[in-house]
Amino acid sequence: MPPARCSRSTPLRPGAQRRSSCHSLGQRRLPEALSRCQRQLLRRQAAGDARGVAACYLQLGDLYLASGELEQAEQMYRRSLEIARHLEQPTGAAEGVRPAP
Repeated sequence: MPPARCSRSTPLRPGAQRRSSCHSLGQRRLPEALSRCQRQLLRRQAAGDARGVAACYLQLGDLYLASGELEQAEQMYRRSLEIARHLEQPTGAAEGVRPAP
């Protein structure tokens, strides 16, 4: 699977997306960071990028955790873990990856 790419079609280094939203969080712009991550999640889902979807859920979990929304954070972490487990299957398929409600 090709590396995750941002809107500029530049490959992202592992963790680059997480640092970007965490930067917004550090500047007290949590709503902006959440919105950016949710848009990225929709793009990854539309592209069928299971690894990117898992990374977005992980990032959302981090953002919700930082904001004190523990139940939301747990849901995001569980979704990320579920996808990661599917990716580890011998076929490497992530069937069953579904959009967030």
